[in-house]
Amino acid sequence: MDDRYPATDDHQSVHLDYHYPEDLNRWLPLVKWLLAIPPYIVLFFLDLATLVVVIVARSRKNSTM
Repeated sequence: MDDRYPATDDHQSVHLDYHYPEDLNRWLPLVKWLLAIPPYIVLFFLDLATLVVVIVARSRKNSTM
């Protein structure tokens, strides 16, 4: 086994060549945000229902004691 670290003296940068598309749709980010709104509304009501269930369960537990 060898516990020596690799040499860090060498030039170790990473270069990435990426072709940037010329025909980007400017409205696409807005459409994506608008499509994300309905799931957030559903999650809000699910959280609200969970809160109601927890409160009801605690009040029933306290009333039976």
